[in-house]
Amino acid sequence: MEFAGTPKAGKTTALDSLRTVLRNRGYKVGVVEEQAPSSPVRGKRDKDFNVWTVATTVARMVEAVHVDKDIVLVDRGVLDAMCWLDWHLRCGQLDSKERAAIDRFLLTRSETVDLVLLMTVAPDEALARDIASGRDRSASVIVSTEILDAINRSISEVRKRHVAKFNLVHLDTTNLDKAQTLADVVGVVDPVLTLAEAAGTLRRPAADALTAPPHL
Repeated sequence: MEFAGTPKAGKTTALDSLRTVLRNRGYKVGVVEEQAPSSPVRGKRDKDFNVWTVATTVARMVEAVHVDKDIVLVDRGVLDAMCWLDWHLRCGQLDSKERAAIDRFLLTRSETVDLVLLMTVAPDEALARDIASGRDRSASVIVSTEILDAINRSISEVRKRHVAKFNLVHLDTTNLDKAQTLADVVGVVDPVLTLAEAAGTLRRPAADALTAPPHL
């Protein structure tokens, strides 16, 4: 299950909370952490920054297929990378042939992704959340509503272009707090788990493995 979308839409927070919910239900949960903080490419606006990030993420996703986990959560996976590369295309840092070639490669991994939670947030709210976090914003891509608006346009275009390739659910978190965002995420995930268990592709947790769910 991949979490993708706008910076500050709540992807990582929702993923961490969902991991707790699923583990409390008795599932073995793995996580492919966001790879961007580990990138040796310094400039976040450099196309190679996102190429390196997604290549490393795909490697971690391949590893995850072969580990003893029931569910793997991916923080910024292949669809997220497609959105950023579309943004690079619009900025003139990537040409259409390069983007098409990378997309073709990434789409070979779409069959391993059972659900994409595409989370977006309005630019003004994203900036407000970024400022409220108190972190150093000097190295952030988030510097203006114009950039965030452009990123959201790229997300919309990629969503339209590849919606048939992914089981994709869009969540707008602009007016949602963390608790409601988690509740909405769980509401999207639960039917996917039910179908997987019915199909025999996901084990049902043993009754003695269940614990009380955390307060949302």
